Amino acid sequence: MPELIKQEHVYAAIPPLYKIIYKNKNLYIKDDIELQTFKKNHKGINLENNIQRFKGLGEMDYSQLRETVLKPENRTLEKITIKDAEKASKIFDILMGKNVSIRRDFIEKNTSGMDINIDI
Repeated sequence: MPELIKQEHVYAAIPPLYKIIYKNKNLYIKDDIELQTFKKNHKGINLENNIQRFKGLGEMDYSQLRETVLKPENRTLEKITIKDAEKASKIFDILMGKNVSIRRDFIEKNTSGMDINIDI
């Protein structure tokens, strides 16, 4: 799909990382920064038992996916660029390639501290 990407027609829906049950309502939090801000603004409330961290879309049920990823008024879209596509292709080649030592080095380098940003 390089032509669609060049024409800026390809987007990825970004699911939230957390769900918080607060005042009997489900609140969806997009990332760690937003979670920390929420906690800071709601000091004195024990939220720890009311926070669910999603590790992937497979942990969301259909209603959560519909509410957070599919509904246009709630979803977060990120434009996919050629730079993103090139980076994804390089990562795919490393992870799916036959060179085990390159794959192992890549995984070890990029999972230290479980940082989401991946360096190539």
